[in-house]
Formats: sequence, structure tokens, C-alpha cells
Amino acid sequence: MSAQSRIFGLDLLRTVAILLVCLLHGREFLTPYFPSFPDLWFVDGVDLFFCLSGFLIGRIFIKEFSKTGSFEINQIVAFWKRRWFRTLPNFYLILALNLVFYFVRNRNFNIEGLWRYPLFLQNFNVVRCFHFFTESWSLAVEEWFYLGFPIFCVLLSFFIKRSIQKIVLTGTVLIIFGSIIARNLIGNQFPNLDTFTWIKEFRDVVIFRVDSIVYGVLGAYLSIYYSNIWLKYKNGLIVFGVIGLGYLFKFYPVAESNFYKMNYDVLCSIFILSTLPFLSTWNIDAENMVNKIVTFISKISYSMYLINASLVFNFINIYNRAESGRQAIINYFIFWIVTISFSFLIYQYFERPTTALRDKKVIL
Repeated sequence: MSAQSRIFGLDLLRTVAILLVCLLHGREFLTPYFPSFPDLWFVDGVDLFFCLSGFLIGRIFIKEFSKTGSFEINQIVAFWKRRWFRTLPNFYLILALNLVFYFVRNRNFNIEGLWRYPLFLQNFNVVRCFHFFTESWSLAVEEWFYLGFPIFCVLLSFFIKRSIQKIVLTGTVLIIFGSIIARNLIGNQFPNLDTFTWIKEFRDVVIFRVDSIVYGVLGAYLSIYYSNIWLKYKNGLIVFGVIGLGYLFKFYPVAESNFYKMNYDVLCSIFILSTLPFLSTWNIDAENMVNKIVTFISKISYSMYLINASLVFNFINIYNRAESGRQAIINYFIFWIVTISFSFLIYQYFERPTTALRDKKVIL
């Protein structure tokens, strides 16, 4: 996204998302000594990323395939190429760094199912490892969405002729309701579902979580085909979304039922979706300090997401473990400084150059 085409509201959403993720992980330095340090779990930064990603990619998808009114193989390959050149180089770089990190710590380390990571299968139908490159679970959800949604739309095109609008809407509705029904039917088989099982069997699993991205696609659909309504109610919808997220904050800590666990991300996605009409049209003309900071964090957010926990947090926690509250505070600030600094270097000298390759004609 060029400087001219950047939208402040969406950059702000991306910035808030990555800050929430880092706050969640970084607080682990402080909680042993400051147990009352605030927990912002009720607003899931990953849910923000998922909905925003679905919205942006959904708009690209709809506009691209609406040009021809069909799903041509060359268009699908071009779509995949642009997505993969945006996401895969960084992922494989950080995956390699994680392997080096683990090897240096223990030359005899053995990660069960390591082969699954390059193929994004580590959490396809169940989370298989909680201790290695934990952030990668959400990348698996994203990558399977990029791969699967176009294929699903092609299959639907055999039944819904020459109507990209109807195909996208049908695919979106089927995925959303199919995921909700599947989660609740299977979740009801677990009496008193504990948090660990919920995460391992449902929340971080591709086949049960891809609908979180598709809510963003629904937003893209509405913004393109029903733009008047999308814009007319944007102020009321963002109020609804913010109040809804506040509702989750109030009730999530005491809501332990299976039903709530199975549908928490549904509620979260709906409330986040409600903020998009306002945020997707919110721009700031002046190049003030707030705008510059938000844009900067937004640009490096992908690298921040990939390195903040498995690399930065673990490295500090292993080689500079806190023995006092003072040291914990120091580690917390080191965590933020190192995460932002190294993310900028990765973005500047690796992410940007590799992303630029997707526009080279020599690459298939």
C-alpha cells in the first residue's frame, strides 16, 4: 500500500492489533511480580488482524475477478502469487531463525511434526505444538484461506453461473455458518470444556477458525455492492462495535460455558466488522506525529507479529531472566525496544524487497 493510498483508520486498526498482541506476550515478564498488570485478552489482536485481512483481501479478490466475471486460472495464480510473495518470505525467514535459536540452545532438540510448519499443517485440525514458533498458528489460518477461498469459489461457480457477486456472498455465508455449526456440534461433545482444550481443539485450529477472516470478506462485499448503506450507518456501527467489545470485556472472565467459548470469536468478529465502515473511510490529511507513528507501526506490524514471542520474548527470558521486579520492568522495556527495532530492520531490508518481487514479470 503506497503512502498515497494508505487509509489512516485501517493503519490504526493494524497498529492496535499488533500492540495488543505484544502487550499480551510482554506482560508475561511482569505478572510474576505485578499480578495486577492489566490483561487485554478481551480484545484479541489476532481477531483484528483476521478481520482486517479478510476485508482488504476480499476487496482485491472481488474487484479482480469481477473484471472478467469468471475465475480464470491465470487470475487465480496471480492472486496466489501476490499473497504468497507478501507473506511467505518473512514467514520462512523467521521459521529458519527459530530453528537456529532452538539448535543453539539444544543441539539434540526434537520438535514433533516439524515438517508440518513449512506446509502450514501444524494446526490444521488440531494444535500439535505449543512451544515452537507459537505465532505461526495464525499464519496457517491465513494461508489456507488464501489457498482455499478461490478454489471454493470456483467450485461454487459450477452451480452459480456468471455472477461473482452471488458466488462470493454464497461462499462467505456457507463458510461462516458452516464453521459456527461445526464448532458448536463438536464442542458440545466436550463436557466442561477447559481453556487448554478449547485452544488446542478449536480456537487455534484452521478448520474451525478460518471464518474469522471471512467476516472481513463479508465487509468487503458490503462495501463494494452496498456502499451507500455501508457509509450511511458507519458512525452508528462503530459505536455498536466498541460497545460490543466492551461487553466482551465485562462478561468474558466469568463466562465459562462451552457455548460462549465456541462463539466468542463470532461475537468478536461481528463487533470488529462493525467498526470497518468508519475506519475504512477515516483519513487524516495532516502529517502529524500520531499519523507518522501509526503508519510506522502498521508497516512493521507483520514482522513484529512474527518475532515478538518465539524469538524476542524467549531470548530475553532465557538469557536475561528476571530475579526481581526491577529486572522484570527492564526486560519489559527491552522486549519492546528489540521487537520494534528488529522488526524495522526486517521490514526495511527483507520484507519490502521480497514483496517487491511479486510485481516482477520474470516470476511466474
